[in-house]
Amino acid sequence: MIRSALLNRHTSRGFTLIELLVVITVLALLVGGGVAAYRRFNEKQIVTSATQQIISAIRTVQKKSSVGDKPTGCTGTLQGYLFQASIVMGQPRYTITAQCDATVTIEQKTLPGLVLSPSNYSVRMSDLGRNVTTANGESLVISTSLFKDTISVTRTGEITDTGTQPNIQDISKGK
Repeated sequence: MIRSALLNRHTSRGFTLIELLVVITVLALLVGGGVAAYRRFNEKQIVTSATQQIISAIRTVQKKSSVGDKPTGCTGTLQGYLFQASIVMGQPRYTITAQCDATVTIEQKTLPGLVLSPSNYSVRMSDLGRNVTTANGESLVISTSLFKDTISVTRTGEITDTGTQPNIQDISKGK
């Protein structure tokens, strides 16, 4: 009888508690690594997408200014177009306006989850796109906690993009 019970115990199927804990731990590590990789990918895509939207908006300003496109509602003389990136009620956004006797908004878009530096950046193009004025420097930095991208507009209207890069903070400067 005792021998029969011992044989049944060794032939029964199932997993021990230790085996189950090892499997659960390995799965938790894999899922945690996957979530971290997805977060990095998602933040990089957010910065890349916002950068492309902003470049497209600045190019729209260039095109409209270079042909002297006067939008509906623009009374008087068209003086130029303005691209402005700013923080409104805690949210970054950009606005394209036509500068006439009255300002006419062409496009406005919110860019959630981003940080813009400087927080008030503008590019004004006039004289059929030949006169470019930037406010607060020539560069706009678009960033999240993990990634950043820098767009620069020169006085001749050339747009450059550094590409999305890791947002490495300089510890020696206390940033």
